[in-house]
Amino acid sequence: MTKLNVIIEISKKKIWHKKSDIIVNAILQTIKHLKSFRSEILDTTLMISVLLSDDKRLHKMNLKYRNQNKPTNVLSFQNISWQDEIKDILSLEQIDITKNTHCYSIDGDTCLKQVFHDKSLKVLQVGDIAISYERILEESQEQERTFDEYLSFITIHGTLHLMGYDHQTEEDTAIMEELERLIMSQCMKV
Repeated sequence: MTKLNVIIEISKKKIWHKKSDIIVNAILQTIKHLKSFRSEILDTTLMISVLLSDDKRLHKMNLKYRNQNKPTNVLSFQNISWQDEIKDILSLEQIDITKNTHCYSIDGDTCLKQVFHDKSLKVLQVGDIAISYERILEESQEQERTFDEYLSFITIHGTLHLMGYDHQTEEDTAIMEELERLIMSQCMKV
């Protein structure tokens, strides 16, 4: 059984009011879908951190980490390389997980909210995602999608990057877009 711990930091509380459930659902659906492709995550406690912020903060981050002088909708920062050998991937880190509020167990198709009682639990820190409110709002309107639907999509996109997927080549782009489509269809059912 895979356990997932999602830490969400909200830097602009008023604009992100009540959006954490959408983020958590998109991440859960992505991990649930990838379990059949990524045997490394079976029976492993995963941790993903999410920063919900704004254009100003993501602009600074985009410039600092990607040398892009503009805001962006999502940034993903992998903590592990999925190309490493399994023994390297599963080098786990001890953390106090009892402070985190979004904890889930994934068993087959079932995702259950769970409280972890372990003061110190070994987790695989998959990485961090940062999302800009203004980019999601503007791009959702341009694409004639609801804010929540596009937020789900962008969260799936960012989570796929954490899990080793990218869009550097046409083939990689096609794989990632198909995964996004499949996972989005699951998010819309929930």
